[in-house]
Amino acid sequence: MRFWIKIFICWTFTIGLLYWQYPWSTYYGQFRFGWRETMASYVVLASVMAGIGCWLSPLVSNRLLTRTSSWAALAGLGFALTLVSLVVLAISFGPYGLSIPGTRIRGIFFAEWKFVNFILYCAIPFAITASVVMNWQRKGQVTTSGRRA
Repeated sequence: MRFWIKIFICWTFTIGLLYWQYPWSTYYGQFRFGWRETMASYVVLASVMAGIGCWLSPLVSNRLLTRTSSWAALAGLGFALTLVSLVVLAISFGPYGLSIPGTRIRGIFFAEWKFVNFILYCAIPFAITASVVMNWQRKGQVTTSGRRA
């Protein structure tokens, strides 16, 4: 149950970052993006970011580090993996032109030089938050296999 709470915290933080950096009023009110396409873009990108920060990075960092690794090592590696994954995502959507049909993810968040804003103002704060939230309360917890939880 705690895992879903952590994902919800990360997802909510991500939506807040996206709305702060890319205001709804700008992309829905001033452009010709439809309401559903715009909302889908925010939700899909927040879900992808939460999946990277809350599932993929902790999974990989737990596999790479031993059970004797410290909380700081897990959090640091989780931060690095999340940040690198989000930078690759931003570059894929930005300069390389990847797009998800039915959304305006590329047009809203990564067009022209906006992918740099995404990296600086969304990816870095989210990577810090996700690594702290996902490693929160891990100190001293050991699973039945002897690995840290």
